[in-house]
Amino acid sequence: MEGGTASVSVSTNGAGELSVSTSDSAVATAEISGGTVTITAKSTGSATIIVSQAESTSFAAYFAEIKITVPEISYTLNGNSWAQISKVARSGLGDAYWDIGDCKEILLNGTIGNSDLGSLTFSNQEICVFILDFNHAENGIADNNIIFGGFKSALINGVDIALQGFKMNNQNYNYGGWKGSDLRYGVLGATSAAPSNYVSSKTTSCTGYDATDETLASPKSDTLLAALPEELRNNMRLWNRYIDAVGNSSNVDANIKKTVDAISLLCESEIFSS
Repeated sequence: MEGGTASVSVSTNGAGELSVSTSDSAVATAEISGGTVTITAKSTGSATIIVSQAESTSFAAYFAEIKITVPEISYTLNGNSWAQISKVARSGLGDAYWDIGDCKEILLNGTIGNSDLGSLTFSNQEICVFILDFNHAENGIADNNIIFGGFKSALINGVDIALQGFKMNNQNYNYGGWKGSDLRYGVLGATSAAPSNYVSSKTTSCTGYDATDETLASPKSDTLLAALPEELRNNMRLWNRYIDAVGNSSNVDANIKKTVDAISLLCESEIFSS
């Protein structure tokens, strides 16, 4: 059994009532509706699903067994915990199990942003993240990872969802580029340290700061990072980004600096390939 659920069709000539049970509900549960048995994986291991038919006037009682095995890693992305996904990511084998675009459900909780940059509040908002890339190269060398993006409205055939209404900086300047932007710290929670001149007038000397392990362990409140499920944050890793750290309407190669983020936006070239 690969994935979160599986369905089995049951047919019978008898009139007795059908029921279903499981030998180990910690591994899998089962329910029956009409002639369909739906089995839901709960954890790795093996179990026996027993489909029983009560005695009727024409037939004696009867039962059949369905033996299932739930593998340690499901080939359906949403059937895995974040710890399992992280284990595969660190092995560099993500694309052997899943595909780019595969989705996993999460719940968003809390307020994202503030009065200076815009804000949204969520309470158990079900939403999906999806795979953008496997073993994304850093400085020309592929690292063992899985890069996720957000968001989709559903696991299958979901539409793109954007969290809109936020400002990159409180003032209409891009001094400091991505690394020194207000949104990076105050909305995303990509780093634990506020940039210089946070939510005030930016200057050409505006500076941003790298994320640390503490950024993931204790995310800044009222940020997207803090709104993510704790289990997801516990299995995330810091991301080295090579991106404009100067801004000021310039397009200079020397402005591309390594920036360490816990969570990030894609840059223009990653979206448009130029």
